Order: sequence, then structure tokens, then C-alpha cells
Amino acid sequence: MTILEIIKIKELNPVTLTADEIKEKIFFDFGDQEIKAQTGSVTIEVSKLEGELEGLDEIIFLFDSTNRGNITWFKKQESGNYSVNLKLESIYLDGFELSIQHFIVPGKILISITEEEKESLLKFNNQKLFLSTLLKYYLPKRHDSILYLATKAYRCNPNESNDETKSHFLGNPKYNTISLFHISTLFSDQIEEIESIKHLSFYIDINNSNNGWPEKEGDFKVTTKIESSLNRADTYYEAANNFSIQTYLDIPSYNHSSLFQLKLTFEEIDIYSELRSFYFEHIVDKSSIGEEVNKIFGYPDSIQNCVSYEAERIKNKREYSDEIYEDAQHWMLLLQISPYCKKFNFFEKFGDGSIYFMIRKKDFLEENFENCQVIVQNT
Repeated sequence: MTILEIIKIKELNPVTLTADEIKEKIFFDFGDQEIKAQTGSVTIEVSKLEGELEGLDEIIFLFDSTNRGNITWFKKQESGNYSVNLKLESIYLDGFELSIQHFIVPGKILISITEEEKESLLKFNNQKLFLSTLLKYYLPKRHDSILYLATKAYRCNPNESNDETKSHFLGNPKYNTISLFHISTLFSDQIEEIESIKHLSFYIDINNSNNGWPEKEGDFKVTTKIESSLNRADTYYEAANNFSIQTYLDIPSYNHSSLFQLKLTFEEIDIYSELRSFYFEHIVDKSSIGEEVNKIFGYPDSIQNCVSYEAERIKNKREYSDEIYEDAQHWMLLLQISPYCKKFNFFEKFGDGSIYFMIRKKDFLEENFENCQVIVQNT
């Protein structure tokens, strides 16, 4: 990965589009309005902070994701800095010169990642260094505290297999839970964190969500027990659905309790949110990118308030207060199931709510799954 810092703009080369080019490239009818649509290239002086310029192609403006440029040439100067010519891909309706002044400014950090590096970032062992580098240049004062929060997670991408001897969603209930629906059973051959317990099963009440989400004791169960023979004649269940797993280094969303405790400024929150999106864009297999995902461990992808906060509040019947944020840090995600990752049939009865099975870290280490808490959130 190559990191550059903009020193100054040296030369602008705007190209004004003809009326026919505007019609061809911009799918919008401006009527009789006069449009000064331009594209072009810009030569900038940059300082090379990390990496090399040889073999680079695309330059990324981290906080201006719609603006990307291709390096057409570069030349080292006597000062040690570089002159770099970028051909910008976007079309600027307010004119080239006016538009680029918003994102090509002195001090701005630019990133370039080769195709080989992009492939390597899909591997768990390379992601911590990538995250560390981003934090170093965009949130240097928060580098250590945010890197400390990074933790392993497993992204679960449903496939078409239905082998119940492997980790799966749905399928036959493994334990006599009477009225609860079997959501998932995980096996330790794919998930090393549960090696000592061999397997872990999740159940939830899907029949009474019209009267409130299943967040009370008895509405859900997490258990290590599997019974070899059950009378399932009156039990509703769906065919098992296996999933492939991508191991990755997860970081919390901007509203997680752990970040609240860091007391980030509004500007830092904005930077962190952009950085987090950019980070995930490059560490997750492009074929599985989605707004909402199924996952094991890591951090809950909250839709509303912090899920860990809600787990602490509901489990201990506490009133809303900032004091909860401190205790919420002790909760961790076991399993997250989203209706928008894959629309399992049970969601038609249950409703469009993402389901989060939460547990305190201490209880997880002690294998005390009776102390779990379910949170459900929807838009």
C-alpha cells in the first residue's frame, strides 16, 4: 500500500464535454439548463509517506469515495517529493477547477492499493496491519485505543448445502425446547473459540413477535446440548442451510459502547465512520458484501441503539442512562442473523428484525450460556 500526502496543485487540465458527450455520459435530462460539465487531469506535488509509486494505477481519496484518479505519469523532484499526474474519472457539473478544490487540498492523504495487495487483504493475518496504517494517518491520536478494540469475527455466507453435521442455520431442532424455533447450530471444526464445547445451538420464539420481540427469559435459549432422538411431529422447522465462513478482523460501529467510552469528537466520529467503511470494503470478499450480514462473534451491526447497551439494559432491567455504557463493554456478540442477508422463511412469521444473541465475556469464558440475552432491531 502506498500513502501520499498532497503538497500543492501544480497544473490543471480541464476538458469540457460537448452536448452529445453530456447526453451519452450523464443519464439525466437537464432540459434547457446550461451545464458546464467537465472532466480532466491534474498535476500535483506529493510527499511519499509509505510504499512505492512504481506499478500503481488508481489513487483513492478516502473521504471522497466518488472521486478516483488514475496515475498517468510521475516524476521525482530534487526536493525528494514527486510530481504526479492524475486523470480523474468523475464528471464535474460545476466545472473542473471549482470542484477539485474541495478534495485536492494540501495535507490531504491519498492511498493506492495494488490488485495483489487487495487480494492479500482478504486474509485475516494481513488485516491488522492495514487497519493500523489507516488509523496512523487518519486518526493518529486514537490509533492504539481503536486497534485494541479490533477482534476476530466470522462472516457467514449462506450456500445451497444442507449438511446438519456441519455448522448450519435452521434444520432439525437438536434439543427439546418445546415451543422454540431452531435458528442455528455451530460446530467447533470451523470455529476454534468453541472447541471445548464442540457445538452450540440457538433457539428463539418466532410465534409471538406481534406482542413484542422475544427478549424475555424463556423466549430464547442457547445450549451445548444435543439429543439424538426427539419427537418432532408437532415441531415446525425449515431445511438446514450451511454457510461458508470468512474470518476477518472486526471493529465496532460508530455508536458502539466501547467507542462511546473513548469520547470521540464529532469530527473523529465522521472520520472513523468513513475509515470503517473503507476498511470493510477492502477486507471482505466482494461477492458477499451487503448492508446486513450474518456473523459469529465480532461486534453487532446495530440498526438502532448500541446492541451491547440494550443487552445490559434489558438483562438487568435498568433505566436508560450513560452509566450503562461502561457495563455494556463487557458484552459480546455470539450470533447475528439478518433477514436481509438471506430471507429465511421463518422471517415471514417472525418479522423483519435482525436477531442478536449476546453474552457477557466472563460468562462466555465460563461457558455459562444460561446468561445470554437476545436483542432484536429493525428499521
